[in-house]
Amino acid sequence: MLSRKFNLLSVFLILATILPLLLAQNRWPDCLAKNARIQPIPAGHILNNKTHRPLIIGHRGNPRIYQENTFDGFVSLLDTNADGFELDVFLTKDDQLVLFHEPHTEHLTGTDKIIYNMTYAEILSDLNLKATMKYGENTYEFGKTRKLPLLDDILKRFVNEDMLIFIEMKPDTPVKQPDMNYINKIGAAVGNIVRKYNLENKSVVNSFDFWKVRAAKMSNPKLVVGNYFYPDEFQAATYDSHAEYGSFPGLEACSKAIPDRLQFMRFLFETGAVLKTYNGSFFTMNSLVYNNPLVSNLTKKQMEGLFGGQVSGGAYTIYRMAQTIEQIDAQEKEIDNMMKWGVDRLIADDVGRLLRKFRRARKPFPDCVSGATGVIPEDHLFHSKKKPLIIGHRGNPMVYQENTMDGFESLLKKKYVDGFELDVFLTKDNKLAVFHDADLEHLTGKKLNIYESTYEEISKAMVKKEIDYKGKIFKFDKERPIPLLEDIYEMFQDKDYLIYTEIKSTRRDANRKQNAEAVAKAVVDMIAKYNMEKKVFVNSFDAFTTAAVKKLNPNLVVGTFFYLGEFDQDYDAKKEYGGLPDLSKCLRVLPNGPNFTEYLLMTGAVLKTYQGAFFDIDYNMYSRLMKESSLQGLEKYYGNKVSAGAWTIYKMTLSEKELKASDTLINQMIGWGLQRLITDDTDRVAKLLGRYDSGSGRSAQFLSATILLFIAGLVRLLIS
Repeated sequence: MLSRKFNLLSVFLILATILPLLLAQNRWPDCLAKNARIQPIPAGHILNNKTHRPLIIGHRGNPRIYQENTFDGFVSLLDTNADGFELDVFLTKDDQLVLFHEPHTEHLTGTDKIIYNMTYAEILSDLNLKATMKYGENTYEFGKTRKLPLLDDILKRFVNEDMLIFIEMKPDTPVKQPDMNYINKIGAAVGNIVRKYNLENKSVVNSFDFWKVRAAKMSNPKLVVGNYFYPDEFQAATYDSHAEYGSFPGLEACSKAIPDRLQFMRFLFETGAVLKTYNGSFFTMNSLVYNNPLVSNLTKKQMEGLFGGQVSGGAYTIYRMAQTIEQIDAQEKEIDNMMKWGVDRLIADDVGRLLRKFRRARKPFPDCVSGATGVIPEDHLFHSKKKPLIIGHRGNPMVYQENTMDGFESLLKKKYVDGFELDVFLTKDNKLAVFHDADLEHLTGKKLNIYESTYEEISKAMVKKEIDYKGKIFKFDKERPIPLLEDIYEMFQDKDYLIYTEIKSTRRDANRKQNAEAVAKAVVDMIAKYNMEKKVFVNSFDAFTTAAVKKLNPNLVVGTFFYLGEFDQDYDAKKEYGGLPDLSKCLRVLPNGPNFTEYLLMTGAVLKTYQGAFFDIDYNMYSRLMKESSLQGLEKYYGNKVSAGAWTIYKMTLSEKELKASDTLINQMIGWGLQRLITDDTDRVAKLLGRYDSGSGRSAQFLSATILLFIAGLVRLLIS
């Protein structure tokens, strides 16, 4: 019985695999000539020799760096790991194959000519590619003007390079298509020049005008040729596929057999019918065509059945220069979907970004922010402390409520503690209140927004004796008030304690910049008032606030934070950081989300924008950071020594088992080069580092009291 069930299951699985293929093969009429076939890509061709997928092809060279279709642009790709490049050719009036994309030259040169009506001598004399060009709403600067090269120049330069050369014959012709004289001449010229340099196994030939592809193949049968598909072809209301393809040799019968425009277009795509008429080997589609049900819902495997063999598909244009940043970022999912389908080639305007996406770039990060990070001055208190520093997170929260005066003052008794971190908000009446949450309710029981309230209102809310931290209850001896930053600076102005002053993030609204500037000024003024410049680190999760602090006082030591949420797939890193002036250059060349955050962390890009000197990250992120980079590796990108810290070590909410498990990672972080440990439990960190002094703090107080009692008792005994 079990065997029978197994056999039925096997049959079902086989049918589930084969049936879609059979249905796909039988959905179209058998209307092509018997000898029409897809020509397999030769075994020795570069398309087969490059085994990784996708192949990454520079669209018209390297157009984000150099003008499109220029010698410098193509040569620059040799310094990347690009697999090849695509170029566009026209046949000039004197039968030269010149590289250019559009028949009209005004957009790219500023001179209004028609390229195929000019001799190459006239082109050299009259035309230069502009140093500044606009694509859509985006402006690109190229440094200087450049000449239009000949295809011969490019093939000669690349004859010995391991690069795929994707030759596109432009569809435009001097007279209304089909201009068979021009078509045959350009087809023959391309076929002959590829033969001249023996590049049949390093090049492919394509065109939106399939007549030209046919002519090139006829002139040189060894060519590997293909065809294009673009979105407009699948708009039946506006595109007449029969008028375009119906008279093409080999497709006449199919045009009659499939009268519906859209269905005829889908037939051409799904069966490779156009390719079969001239022994083509591949197709290239606009990226919007892939995974579009109006075009096809067939898998690559199903298409192989209809093609009768190999299906080699490519996509253009990835990361188009005319697109907005949002449109480019949206292409990330399109690319992922195309890879699931099985696309073989991606033709991109931004080769560097695509190489980085697939982890193939020689440089893992783009050079979009120059310069170096700031440094911590030699006369700062930080340098006099033993590393790593032990920093009390929000004071001494295991013993006294977080961010309270008693908590900060208690650290004076712990000689092994190097400083503390505190959080500060600017109140409605421009006071600097020390508190962590914007809403007072969790810690005080009073529902009050701190930056919408006066300090007089805030001061009436006391921090509770009993606080619930994620189900773990902490009890304290009494309620405590919310202090002002001024009170803490005043107490510690003569003490050798590093004070991490974290400015709480301002509201992310239209007034974000103004809010950031207001709180920054208040903090900078308070630091100056108590002469704390050499004793504070200033930081914020809002980079605009930190930048404002540094602008107001360039001598202050400022840094940046990174937290786990910034590495979530849906985190909008560009919205958070994109407004920083220097980072605007990075928005097009990096995807949004965790990739952008990774760039900021690994290169120090945020710090460079305002000369920040340190960073602190959630300690849970360090295992990944240490795996991907050494401290020296970071310094290569930062341009200065890296000062790194971690928070929150030994978090109050952790169980004893979790706390013990943290020890190994903390030791690894110290070995990696960590300089600051921001912790809820300073005693535990001190013990881990071998610095704990049982004579400090309450232990010392207890010992002193014991000795005094002993002496008093001894005196009474002697008197009696």
